[in-house]
Amino acid sequence: MTERKIYTKTECYNIAKKYRNRSDFRVKDWSAYIQSKNNGWLDEISPSTIPPLTYEKCYDVASKYIDYSTFRENECSVYGKSIKTGWIKSFTWLKKRSRDLDAKINYVYAYEFESLKSVYIGRTMSLATRKRNHLKDKKDSVYKFITENELNDNDYDFILLKEKLTVKESQYFECEYIQKYKNDGWSLINRVKGGSIGSPIIKWDYDKCMEIARSYSYLKDLSTDYPGVYEKARKMGWLKEYTWLEYFKPKEIYTYEECYEKAKKYKTHNQFYVNDKAYVTFAKRKNWYKDYTWLKNKEHDSIIEYDLHGHFIALHTNILNEFGNVSGIFNCANGRIKSSNNRIWRYKEDVTDTDGNILNYIDVNITPSYYRPVVQYTKSGDFIKEYPTLKSTGFCSSSILDALKGIKTIYSHGYLWKYKDEVLDVNGTILQHIEPRTNKNNKSIILYMTNGDYVREYKTQTAAIKDGFKRSHIEWVSNHKYTTIEGLLKYKALWVKKSELIEKYGEVPIKIDPLSLI
Repeated sequence: MTERKIYTKTECYNIAKKYRNRSDFRVKDWSAYIQSKNNGWLDEISPSTIPPLTYEKCYDVASKYIDYSTFRENECSVYGKSIKTGWIKSFTWLKKRSRDLDAKINYVYAYEFESLKSVYIGRTMSLATRKRNHLKDKKDSVYKFITENELNDNDYDFILLKEKLTVKESQYFECEYIQKYKNDGWSLINRVKGGSIGSPIIKWDYDKCMEIARSYSYLKDLSTDYPGVYEKARKMGWLKEYTWLEYFKPKEIYTYEECYEKAKKYKTHNQFYVNDKAYVTFAKRKNWYKDYTWLKNKEHDSIIEYDLHGHFIALHTNILNEFGNVSGIFNCANGRIKSSNNRIWRYKEDVTDTDGNILNYIDVNITPSYYRPVVQYTKSGDFIKEYPTLKSTGFCSSSILDALKGIKTIYSHGYLWKYKDEVLDVNGTILQHIEPRTNKNNKSIILYMTNGDYVREYKTQTAAIKDGFKRSHIEWVSNHKYTTIEGLLKYKALWVKKSELIEKYGEVPIKIDPLSLI
């Protein structure tokens, strides 16, 4: 196989002078770059500081190219600067690249993993783009091979086998080198058969992707409607330019008035979050949350300072003004960490007795959650009793805490449990009735035949899957995602959530109309 060239320090220096920065040096002359790095020459021959790009510099660099694509692939930083400043409009000689099958612009290359006797053979028109995809795209076969075998930069070599070829010539030499490596005992990591080429028409270029992306507000919608545009933009690194796209798409869309009216029902941020989390999340995404100025923040309440053994030190009524960095104090008070600044911190309501007096000593091994007042309800949501702490309930504290957090179970000892501050109305009075909690991960679903006849009830979706039904079909039908009767009846089974049937009919009917699921 082709031997790796050994560079001297002078040769590496002369090569590095061709490039503006280390990134270009690394991408375009990988072998010289890695040898400079391994020998400790990099700081000397290629300074990391980059001079600012001026219009004249961008103009001179752009004048070397005849089309936008080649300019962008070979001079990423200059191209990006020209786009942001609008200078590229004055580079009138640049044209959109059309794929000429007879143009000698193709390369054949190899990634050799000599220690594993494995190789990747490829062909491309743009070495810079292909190198970037191989080393950064998680779906790429070279990237996967490097990751799975835990290899580093020194464990492989990039070899340029042939250059300045037409498409047909590059196909021929790619197949020839694949066969040559096979005969020499190398194993190929290529997933696609050698000699294959893509379409001669570039379907998604920079301008087309940008135009389509501007018609969307959410990244999820773009990836669903135009997966080709999304994938092209992701691979080429254009997604970071689509700054108007929001990554988060809420399941429900609310108006400003709806969120505002919901927020008016509560006095504290915690109450609003616990009871209407969806509205809180949506309001924060839309930057409306700052308008809810009447909501109190629990982190501004009094905080008690204890030493590491649990002995009382001081009461702080305005912690934000007394200390500079308070994130550690709040994390400790919330139970996320054990201590901060060699002190233990607790919210006042977490360390007061039944008479409202601050405890002079606390057990440092007990998390703050055990000190919060809790309220006991029946399974139907009717008030029973209030307790000042978890330990005062007389039941297993850890079991109640799991129920409060929704871990493993939603009940403890046959009762519903709530923190007191979660079930207060606007007047600060404990609610006498609350809506019973439901286990969102354990909803019953009903199976019907395609003619609407009842078959059976499954307690969980997992139980239905174990009987051979497909998860995707169950979710699509039960969430009413099918818009045609043909799609609905494709798998000869209909699925309905039991809660929907109870709400609509008051019971589970023995027959339903399939059209009602569309």
